[in-house]
Formats: sequence, structure tokens, C-alpha cells
Amino acid sequence: MIPQALDKITIADIQNLLDQKVVESKTLEYKRELPGGKDQDCIHFLKAVSAIANTDGGDLIYGIKSDNGIPIEIQGIPSIDEDKVKLRLSQLCQSGLAPRVTKLEMKYVPISRDNSVLIIRLGKSLNSPHRVIHSGHNNFYARNSAGSYPLDVNELRDAFKLSGDIPERIRAFIINRLIQIDSNQAPLPIMEAGKVVMHVVPLASFTDKNSIIFNFQELHNPGFHTLSGSFNFSLRNLEGAIYYDQYDGQIEAYTQVFRNGIIESAYALRVQEGETLNFNGEYLEQKIQQSLINYLDTLYKYGLLAPYYIFISFIDIKGYKMTSQTRYLLSRRAATQNRLGFTLPELVLDTHNFDLKQGLNPIFNLMWNAFGHPAIHSEENT
Repeated sequence: MIPQALDKITIADIQNLLDQKVVESKTLEYKRELPGGKDQDCIHFLKAVSAIANTDGGDLIYGIKSDNGIPIEIQGIPSIDEDKVKLRLSQLCQSGLAPRVTKLEMKYVPISRDNSVLIIRLGKSLNSPHRVIHSGHNNFYARNSAGSYPLDVNELRDAFKLSGDIPERIRAFIINRLIQIDSNQAPLPIMEAGKVVMHVVPLASFTDKNSIIFNFQELHNPGFHTLSGSFNFSLRNLEGAIYYDQYDGQIEAYTQVFRNGIIESAYALRVQEGETLNFNGEYLEQKIQQSLINYLDTLYKYGLLAPYYIFISFIDIKGYKMTSQTRYLLSRRAATQNRLGFTLPELVLDTHNFDLKQGLNPIFNLMWNAFGHPAIHSEENT
């Protein structure tokens, strides 16, 4: 897969594939021409799409001539009726695969006045394995470095089992991490206070052997800032790399980035000595949303595609009130939290282009409810 956000890919990225002789892999396949309208052409296209979606996700690139998997020429495809082509291929995926592939994006990259390269990007599917059902075809496919291949009975059994087990494995991971933070076994000793913890878990982190290399540049990556809005320090650790802020000599917030792409961001809801245990709800919403945007964009650039599981949790929160800076009555009626901690319902983002505001507002409403407030985000905005 091209290590670049789809909307940022240019002809230079395509040319780099040739210059570097980037060979086809589990996440990358070259095609010289678009699929035709014959059944066999459609089945061949669906085979390629389903194989990538059933494996690790990746890019299917049309307009590239290859030899033994090595790109040798950018031939391009005609830059005519681009929207019609996208619609045809999208409808073919909708009708020719079961279950449907939902994480599919397409982009034309111009290479001349009349020609373009078409990139079809697929994320690792949340509801795999997908079966090709076009015109009576009835096979499942996966992909390795040598190309697409049909899944045998044992591989199918494993694929279905893996698909069902992953959500529970992710939830178990989150519970274990929260227990460690609560028992002062976090990657760094965060200050004594109530804490909000956000986990961003790419599905690929539990299905693939991804690894983020933390070189000097990555240790200063602003995409990994903490929930406080920045970071002043960063260092490598056993798990990957950690970015953190300090206040008065104590660690106020950290973002732990695991080598497999999971992100854990913890933030202490500090108050001055003698002050009421309050924190501002709108401010926290803003920090969560902006941090999540940065995290998702950064993971996408690393090739860790959707779906993503998002968890927002509170630890040591008993005695705190959530107030509002703009809603006076909410602040006056703020209830004191009587739970030690809790985790809000998970949010699953099945595409990188997900409307975060729409997805987060119902979660934020539940956050306000958890502190005794009515929902503040209307249904029209969720």
C-alpha cells in the first residue's frame, strides 16, 4: 500500500513505485486495465477486491503495467466518465460480494491530460470474510505476496473464528490497560487525580503484524500529542514510544503509542489544592475530538486503516463534577460522580472519512448523562 493518505497521493507517489521497484505484496496489486463488462472480468475484479479486504487491506492500482509483480510502466487509463466508472465498480462490489465491503475508497491520479491512474483503497474488513457471489461464483479469497488465492476449509474456519473473537480480544485489552493505569502501573506515573483515558485501536493491530518504527523524527510527531493539547517530552520505551506533558514536576498527560499502532492517551483532571473537584465538559469534548482527528490521520499515514475502535474511560473520578462554561444551569445542577470509574460505549469507525462529530455526539451525550446532566447535543446534530 502507498504510505500516504489517499487524498494526498500525487503522480510523484505513483512514480516512486516504479523508481523504487515496489513489488506487489499482500497490500498492493497492480492492474494494467480496468475490468470489462463480461462476467469473467467482473469476477476477476471482485476476486482482487475481496482478497485484499479479507487479508490486511491495501491498494489496488489500475493503469500500471507490471512484470512479475514489479511495476515497469505507468500506462494510465482514459480520464473519461470517471464518476461513472467509480459508480460501476462500487455497485459491482455491493452486488457481487457477500457480505458487502463497506471500506472502499477510490481516487483518480492524473498523469496527463487524457490519462489517469485509479487507486482503489480497501481497509481491513470488520465483517470479513467476503465471498464472491457474482453470476453464481461462490468462493472466498485471500492474498499473500504471490497474489490472490482461494481459501481452503481450514483457512475459512480460522477466518470466521478470528472475525468473531477480535472484538472481545480488544475489549479484554482495554480492561487490562485500565486496571494497570488504576493500579499505578501506567507507562509513566501520572499525577494523583481523576483521569480520562482514550484508546484508539485499529482492527489491524489485532490481525496484522504491523510495526511503527520510532526514529528520531517520529519521536517529535505532533500527531501523537496528548489530550492536554501538546507534549513537551518524548522517549522510546518497551511498548513503543511515549509522549508526555508535565505540570509542577508531575506528569499531567501522556500518549503511549504501541508498536502495533494502538494509542493510549491519559489525562489527569487536576485541580488546585483546596478547590472543588470540577472539570469543564465542553473543554474535554474539544480535546477528545481534536486529539482523535490527529491520531486517526497519523495512523492512516502509517497504513493502519479503518476500522478503528474508540474507547473513552474515566478512572478515580468519584467526587468530581462536570461543569459547563456556556450553560450556567448545567453547572449549578452538576451532580457529584459516585462511581470510581466507568467506560463509555465503544465507537467503531468503519472508514477513515467518518463524520467524527456525528459519531462522537451520542457518546458525549452519554458522558453528560453519566454526570447527572441531560444530553446537550440534539438528535439533528448526531
